[in-house]
Amino acid sequence: MKRLGLFFCTLALCLCVSRPLHAFSMQSESTWQDEVSQLDAAIAKLTNLRNLELAKAARAQDQGDRLQFNANNVSDARRYWNEADTSREIAARYQEEIDKLEVRRQTILKAHGVEETKTKES
Repeated sequence: MKRLGLFFCTLALCLCVSRPLHAFSMQSESTWQDEVSQLDAAIAKLTNLRNLELAKAARAQDQGDRLQFNANNVSDARRYWNEADTSREIAARYQEEIDKLEVRRQTILKAHGVEETKTKES
């Protein structure tokens, strides 16, 4: 539960950079560039958090896989597998937010005539 709370706090922080899309056309050049910079920072932070959760999931999955072969540790193995599932779910939520922020970033750039050949890999 504590990790889910961290997820939602981080998500709220990243969503603070969002504004209505119709406001982009009226922004000065430095303002929309600042917006893109903020989006880049939010995307980088969420990407790092997603990767951390995926690493936690891999460690928990490995630990559960090791424990499953000892009859005394089957319940511990299940607990680790549940932890791995939870971490993968959190990572998937981070990825959904990363995707939304990437779309928003591309919308801002297109609205100002900036074309990127390739977006950042998440």
